[in-house]
Amino acid sequence: MDRDFAVTRAYAAAARDVAREEGVPVVDVWTAFWEAAGRDEARLGALLVDGLHLNAKGYEIVFGLLVDAIKAHFPELHYEALGTVFSPWDDIDPDDPLPSLQKRDIFKHISS
Repeated sequence: MDRDFAVTRAYAAAARDVAREEGVPVVDVWTAFWEAAGRDEARLGALLVDGLHLNAKGYEIVFGLLVDAIKAHFPELHYEALGTVFSPWDDIDPDDPLPSLQKRDIFKHISS
């Protein structure tokens, strides 16, 4: 399936505009891919398996953008702010492991 470069660029710009108008964070994947490709349309394929689906490098870029956006806009949900779901192995009492193996609510510190 072929993708039209100009249409994709316009769609990304429209998505940024809507996010700005609605006051919501946006992860601008298109611009990040464009920069990673050295602003060369032919090199965008290096981030995609088939012209549409991301490859490992593409996913690496998206992951970084998502983590950065979460940290900037929702720091309470960033992985550094979350506790572990289960106790660390060295906190488990081998004589009575069940209490320490109960799943914890890692989001209890976040208000609705």
